[in-house]
Amino acid sequence: MTAPLVALLISCTALASGDVPLSAADVQGLFYDALHGGPSTVADVQRAYARLIGRLDESPSGVVASGKNVSVVDLDPKSVQAETNSEAPIQHYFEVLGEGPRPLRVYVPVTAESGEMEVYRRASPGLYVRLRQPPARSGTSVSFEANAPGQFVVREVDEYSYAGADALKLSCPQEVSEDPAAKAAWSLFRVEPELITGPVPLILVAGAGTDRWADFIHWAAHSPEAEALRREYQIWNFFHPSEGINAAVGFSSAYPGFEESIAAYLERFIVSAMSGGVETDGVLYRFPDGPYSIVTHSHGGLAARAFMKNFPEQAERVLGVVTINAPHLGTPWGTPDWISHTLTSLGFSGANWIGRLLEATGGQFYLYCWLSMDRQSDLDLGWGNFDAAGGYGLPYEDFKVLRSPGGLVRKTVSPRDANQTGARSLPGYDDDSFTPVQPLPTYCGGLEEIMPDEREDLHLDKFFLYGSYMLKSESLIMQVLHSLTSTQNKWQMAFETIGINLANPLMDIVATEGTDLPLGAYRLNDGACPLRSMLMLDGAEDDLLYKTTEVLGWRVPVYPLQPRMDLIEKHTLANPDRLRILRGWNHLETVTGRYNPATGQSRIFSMVAEDLVSVLPAE
Repeated sequence: MTAPLVALLISCTALASGDVPLSAADVQGLFYDALHGGPSTVADVQRAYARLIGRLDESPSGVVASGKNVSVVDLDPKSVQAETNSEAPIQHYFEVLGEGPRPLRVYVPVTAESGEMEVYRRASPGLYVRLRQPPARSGTSVSFEANAPGQFVVREVDEYSYAGADALKLSCPQEVSEDPAAKAAWSLFRVEPELITGPVPLILVAGAGTDRWADFIHWAAHSPEAEALRREYQIWNFFHPSEGINAAVGFSSAYPGFEESIAAYLERFIVSAMSGGVETDGVLYRFPDGPYSIVTHSHGGLAARAFMKNFPEQAERVLGVVTINAPHLGTPWGTPDWISHTLTSLGFSGANWIGRLLEATGGQFYLYCWLSMDRQSDLDLGWGNFDAAGGYGLPYEDFKVLRSPGGLVRKTVSPRDANQTGARSLPGYDDDSFTPVQPLPTYCGGLEEIMPDEREDLHLDKFFLYGSYMLKSESLIMQVLHSLTSTQNKWQMAFETIGINLANPLMDIVATEGTDLPLGAYRLNDGACPLRSMLMLDGAEDDLLYKTTEVLGWRVPVYPLQPRMDLIEKHTLANPDRLRILRGWNHLETVTGRYNPATGQSRIFSMVAEDLVSVLPAE
């Protein structure tokens, strides 16, 4: 082969592959060369023309991307290793840019001996999420579609792909009991009776785990902001810690275990306090035979709704119910196989993320011990899947988790995992991997048992629904400082605040039918529950709840995040005038109120007091 011909071959190959910039003259030269029997092929000409008009680009490592005004840039794989604290080998790490709305197609060279490949999108620093659709393999290349620009990792499936996916065990190490004797500490008692002296009872119903009302009670007893509240109300605390106890919320009275449910205990305690009274510090206090109100946080909101539905004679007496960040539609974190699917999708970054989660929270964070799959009250937090009607909700996904011992186990998440009474019998799904395998003996029906058919049904006209969502711009340091002003266990609250901040982006990546990264159905969340759940939407909403905009043809969130009040007010089952949305508050802050005893101020507690006073009968 002559030297000029070799030079021409190298030049044509470089032009076609993307190693040098292209001009129209270059493409003409390739075309001329192909017409006259040179080394260039028609495919080379097509490829070069596509590059010229921005429809194709290739990186030096051989990654090819096609689309509109597309470009691909190789990135340093060492930065991935550093972010994930993993020694897992990385074949390619690159960024693809381009215009939408049509997906970008990406082709990645791999070695002939490479096994099964996987692709991850970099969702945020240190957080890499496996694409739900595996890449297609063709000889020494794999291809996939990117539904939006971003940074991607292509690597071979190995033990790191499943590392940590089942690390949480989805079970608390403590023993749980169904024995009624385990509830011996449960009670209903009056708090601060010498300082909070009003005539109308106000019942506090805490969320899962431990009682967290110390800040609200201190505020109500001492803050100048609470003067009207303590003049009109007396406070009773429904103390029902769930550690070591397997009890249902009590969605339906048709089940044998209902009498041992949280809702049934609340009703019995009220009746007992009315007839015989409750002694506190040597003084007997009777629960007045008249109207009263209820304030709940988190899980307590479900207990209040079950109580109102199953005891209508009590519900008639209730003036108002305030639910603060209650999972009215459930939460993805309460659906075990959905948690497993989310954690498995982290793949080689998962081991590091889960390690950070557990280490930062000292094992106290709810994904490890706050929620237990051995407690029916925690399973009652499972997602109801009502948003499936609008095109979102639980997906149908087969996946694998790494059990120890046992190795890889096939799992499925599907609409049959929904927290509805008949969900497991839904036809048309190849799905038998439920957690738990059989409903617990304390089961009392699914969430639809307390879902109203329409607005104001099941006494919902008496409810004030509070909900919050976190902002990425919010300082973690400020959130921790807020927790350290709490009158409760300050350091535990600080650890859990860190955990909430790790859980918030995880809820962004929870797979749903209607969205995929970088958009997410549950992006508005407080780290524990989606806003759509706290505000009890009917599920028919067919668009995202937050404002978006179009950038280069791609739909992206508007930052800072802003809820779409038009959709929320149209689809909430509550009175739209009684919705209260807190921007930039996490799940724990809404029960501590960001209350500072030194100043006596709490924005959310003041709002709650105003709503409670507003429902009192006019004199």
